[in-house]
Amino acid sequence: MRLWLALVGVFLLQETVSTNAALYSAYSLGYNPWLIFILFLCMTGVDTLMGYGIGVWLQHSFSHMRFIEKVRSVASRIEQATGRAGRRLSLILLGAIAFPHFNGLVASTLPLSAYESIPLLCLGDLLWFGAEWLVVIGVHTFIPNPVEALVGILLVSVVLIVGGRMLVQRFFSGS
Repeated sequence: MRLWLALVGVFLLQETVSTNAALYSAYSLGYNPWLIFILFLCMTGVDTLMGYGIGVWLQHSFSHMRFIEKVRSVASRIEQATGRAGRRLSLILLGAIAFPHFNGLVASTLPLSAYESIPLLCLGDLLWFGAEWLVVIGVHTFIPNPVEALVGILLVSVVLIVGGRMLVQRFFSGS
């Protein structure tokens, strides 16, 4: 039961290292991957919807805050660089590289409805989740010792975080 609660927590945060560690623990203990997948979808949908709702509320209540202006500038860069189809692709990619609550917040500033943007963000999160499972299954397959496998998961996760951070800085920097 504690591991299920841990999975709920890490799926709300969706931070790579803790998610990989929790997924590895669940996988090595024989938890049903389909139930984990359904839990992930539910938590991602809730998290993205909360971010979208908070974004709409913030835009109405605090439209001149520096943070809201920064979110609008990210959204306007996405909008300027792409057309409508590109906006959708951008939401999928944003879903794969950023946190769901932030993604919902950014999506609330785009001229797409919640019904259009939230499924696209969840699809991007599914890409991220698939990559996490590939790491977990790959490490579990090639490293039989559970302690060494967990260390391997953590190392691979750190490499993915650093690589993702470099991509975000390269493509979303102000230059």
